[in-house]
Amino acid sequence: MRLKIILFTIIAGALMSACTKDFDLLKHPIVVEGDMDPVWAIPAAKWSVSVNDLMSWIDTIGLFSIYTNEDDILSMRYQDTLHSVYNYDDVKALPAKSEKEEYDSMYLSYKISGRLDMPLFSSLDGLSDNNLQLKGLYVSASAFVKGFVNDTARFNYNHGIRMFLDSVYVTVVCADDFSPVIPLADEAPSILERELIAGKEIDILNQFDISPITNRKPKYIRYSMNLVTAVPTSRILEGSVENYLKSIGFDSIVADTRCIADFPLQIHCNDISHGDTLDWQLPADISDSVLNQVDRYLTLDSTSYLVIEARNHIPLSFNLNLSLMDSNMAPLADNLLNGEQVIQGAKLRLSEIMDSYVADDYSRTCISIPIDSELLHDLKNTRFLGYRIGLSTSTAGTTEEMPTVAVLGKDKIDFRIRVVLAPHVHFSTEPIDITNF
Repeated sequence: MRLKIILFTIIAGALMSACTKDFDLLKHPIVVEGDMDPVWAIPAAKWSVSVNDLMSWIDTIGLFSIYTNEDDILSMRYQDTLHSVYNYDDVKALPAKSEKEEYDSMYLSYKISGRLDMPLFSSLDGLSDNNLQLKGLYVSASAFVKGFVNDTARFNYNHGIRMFLDSVYVTVVCADDFSPVIPLADEAPSILERELIAGKEIDILNQFDISPITNRKPKYIRYSMNLVTAVPTSRILEGSVENYLKSIGFDSIVADTRCIADFPLQIHCNDISHGDTLDWQLPADISDSVLNQVDRYLTLDSTSYLVIEARNHIPLSFNLNLSLMDSNMAPLADNLLNGEQVIQGAKLRLSEIMDSYVADDYSRTCISIPIDSELLHDLKNTRFLGYRIGLSTSTAGTTEEMPTVAVLGKDKIDFRIRVVLAPHVHFSTEPIDITNF
């Protein structure tokens, strides 16, 4: 509308001037031509994203999951379950005196081993004692053991068969080849026949904290154990142990072994970062139509820009750096955000229920991104987006140099985005023959 008013004023002024000087000018077609530099501030988007929203965007298929625990703390979990079946087909054992039993037994051992990968720490840069400290990275392990018989209804439970786990090892393997063995507090109990046929859960390791070695970048947890079946030798009158087990209807043992690493986000961090690339490009209808029209009618320079206002209720500061790359991953714009930008972390208060700080009030950050014709051209040719995200614990509202913060599921960031356009507009009309009016 403003442009129409300006054009009308220009035309009217030209006509009045012509009338005062020479009415013969009106006999010729008139071309209205000029330049203008309007300024438009256009609200573009308003968006709020919570930590719970972010959880729904993360691919949790497979061994990795993300959740909020009973205190609403954002938590990550890696877990692996190993299914093992032992049917005693390759039994080779000799009688021996058991230290765990009161009588001579035949021991049949079956080894179970597996590993739990934890790629999170390997993907982070700059880890050290000062850069990342955790309040808890908990490892748990358990096994559900069940025996199967041919006819449960007719099976009697007086054979003296027992089962237990032996030579249990849980080892954390780190990026620097440091591989500590986690000590096991208690020996796994033996399982009686009746418990074995019904199925029994055995706790091997319960919430053991490995957070003191986080700076060494744990890569995976390796676990192994022997599943041992003890059969009294007095029951085996002749033949092999395998034949004896088959004769009493004992068929096989199934063990589901599970290893879990839980990581509640109750941390102190200082400039830990992660970088990667993403496939990305503008939708075809935008790049082919809208940008072409902008190139045709507007001349953009550094006076036009995109303003992103962030109100951060999360107790972490985010360092952001973005770059645009073409189909060959060659850089088009190394500095899309006009330098590394920092979204300041929320103001803190000490939690009433945990020995950590939580968000108390938001911090406000404004990021301005210049928009010019070169940037629009680069966007049109972008096929990959490179990014680097750095994380640091907020210190606003506390006098501690290294406060530990808890990230809660309700924490969020509010974004308000507006576009400020100050283009140079050149306009020129087709010849206007006013003699026909």
